[in-house]
Amino acid sequence: MVRGECQRADTEYIRRDRAPDPSIHGSIWNSICSATHIVVDLTGLNPNVAHELGIARALGRNVLLVSQDPNPKQNFPTIAKVRIHRYRADDDGALRDPVSRFVRTTPTWINERGSLPPNSNSHTEG
Repeated sequence: MVRGECQRADTEYIRRDRAPDPSIHGSIWNSICSATHIVVDLTGLNPNVAHELGIARALGRNVLLVSQDPNPKQNFPTIAKVRIHRYRADDDGALRDPVSRFVRTTPTWINERGSLPPNSNSHTEG
């Protein structure tokens, strides 16, 4: 579903966990640094995902949080004031609108600061 919304928005879709880079840390860093938009799935609260979220937030990346868990903020109180879009594995329609709006939003401050070259839309999913 995320891949389809990226294609409709003419945005490159990259799954970080399937990147060809043999260096895990290098792959994480390069993917997050080059992404303009990052969808973070907090389902099951994987510590690696929490780490990647921290990197993305520290770098000021545009992040959309999603989860299948009934109350992900309970296990991760530092995101208590951040919107998390809930979904069910059998219903990706619940995320279609939030993801569509998210990938179509270009964070202009990144382009203005020169952190990413103009027209370098890319999306990483962690």
